[in-house]
Amino acid sequence: MNFLIGGDFMLPVNIGGHSTYQDTFVTEFLKLYPNPYVIPKSTWDIIVKFWYLDLSETDTIMAPFYPSSGKPASRFPSALLRSYLLSIALQIPSITKWCELLRITPLYAILSGFPVDDTPGVGTFYDFFNRLWQSDKNNYINQIKYKKVKPKKERDMVIMEGFKLAANGIYGKSGEESSVLYDPLYTMRTTIGGQMFLSLWTEKLVEAIPEIKFIQHNTKLPLVL
Repeated sequence: MNFLIGGDFMLPVNIGGHSTYQDTFVTEFLKLYPNPYVIPKSTWDIIVKFWYLDLSETDTIMAPFYPSSGKPASRFPSALLRSYLLSIALQIPSITKWCELLRITPLYAILSGFPVDDTPGVGTFYDFFNRLWQSDKNNYINQIKYKKVKPKKERDMVIMEGFKLAANGIYGKSGEESSVLYDPLYTMRTTIGGQMFLSLWTEKLVEAIPEIKFIQHNTKLPLVL
């Protein structure tokens, strides 16, 4: 592991970036599976998706959040983020369970970007989450319990709510000057675009239902009678 010491941070240097991750994965994968045809298609779909997922820029973005003193970070932020996204894709309900799977499932380890014999523990993930979440507000929510398979419509709603939460979070941070996601142009485009959409939708409702009466029209949705 190499480290680049800068003004207020110690950054693990990801030499070669995403291409190095891809090369390392292929090498380790062929050691584990000399005959790749034994892998089911559903697993291949996940492998291909994450092999192409380039998160190397995460290391640069996260650099200011690693201090210059104390124990240096032992994992690339990009690998921890990739691993966490992989756990979501596999519907693993907890970080503790995921860490156990990383230890006993070499494929999950190398797809995340970790050596088979050196996977992170629960504390490493939560340390990463704390650095990633640059806010005083609590970022922890109750874990989803996969006790039974939900109907497709309900599963779709869970996914939609997840995207909504992510989009709202990014939008909120885009207006904070202290945030790495600060982008006032994006903030204004989102705000104006949303208002235009609601206005156009209101006009379409009036055209379709002439007798409709509007009680209120705000930035979230129109209330009708």
